[in-house]
Amino acid sequence: HIEVIQPNHGPTSGNIEIKMTGTNFGALDASSQHWVIFGKANSQWSKKLPVTLKVLKDLTNDKTNNPKETASFILPMKYGVNHEIVLQIDPAAGDTVYSNAIEFNYNPPKIKRLNTEDGSKPGELLLSVAGEDFCVSTGCGQLFLNGQEIPVISWTHTSIKTFVTVTSGTIQVGVDRNFFEK
Repeated sequence: HIEVIQPNHGPTSGNIEIKMTGTNFGALDASSQHWVIFGKANSQWSKKLPVTLKVLKDLTNDKTNNPKETASFILPMKYGVNHEIVLQIDPAAGDTVYSNAIEFNYNPPKIKRLNTEDGSKPGELLLSVAGEDFCVSTGCGQLFLNGQEIPVISWTHTSIKTFVTVTSGTIQVGVDRNFFEK
């Protein structure tokens, strides 16, 4: 039974340790195999990830007196909200067991800085948008200028670049991500 997940949100670039704490993870059974299923089961977006289990000998569940355990895994590179995380336990003898599902959210996109440089054509500017958690490519998000989607020339987790033509005035820039379905 998963009780807590820390942290319960993370960067779209992934690569941080996520730790779940709970009971009955099967850490005491050395012959069992354990996995984290990240994403709704049978979804095209779900991934089966390796997990490291540890028994916390000094802590027990108040109601059942079972020892608390941790299950840690490395966050995959993705984006979106409402991802389900389930612990899968495959004992050497017996049926596969699944924990309860717990929710995980990736951080929303955040613009930190805008910069412009002269473009290659008269009246054209190279707009650089710096920030975090944009996701990995244009396949997972959109860039908006004054409410209209505009094409981009490069896109990473922390940077988006595009050419714009602005004659004068103030512009509004926004980043939006498409979200995975649950």
